[in-house]
Amino acid sequence: MPDFVQLQPKGKALPIAPIEWHTDPVCGMKVNPANAAGQFDYQDTTYYFCNPRCFEKFSRDPEASLHPTHKQEMPTEVEYTCPMDPEVVQIGPGVCPKCGMALEPKTVSLATLTQENPELTEMRRRFWISLAFTLPVFVLAMSEM
Repeated sequence: MPDFVQLQPKGKALPIAPIEWHTDPVCGMKVNPANAAGQFDYQDTTYYFCNPRCFEKFSRDPEASLHPTHKQEMPTEVEYTCPMDPEVVQIGPGVCPKCGMALEPKTVSLATLTQENPELTEMRRRFWISLAFTLPVFVLAMSEM
């Protein structure tokens, strides 16, 4: 990858050193050392911080930020409900027995966002099938113009 170049008024170009980004150990944000809100030397390593709060949190207890002990448990069973009939509730996705609509998750979590959406898959399949029939008709209709 080429280095960045800064143009001078007389047209001379000077190479600029690429920025070495560091990761804030508290929040995980990328930090430019030149613009860091703080830096902390711990166990022969310099850590850079995006804002003073991260710096204060790290300086109080560096081990807690470097080695987090707790992780949030993901729910294994997600309740789904019908948007039109809220009394219909079941574990996992499906179809409402009253109106036929697709059930939606009661609460949104990372687990529900990463799951495959069967409604989206079906609509995508229908789109490509209809496109296969639409394109020839469109070409025939526009060829006479």
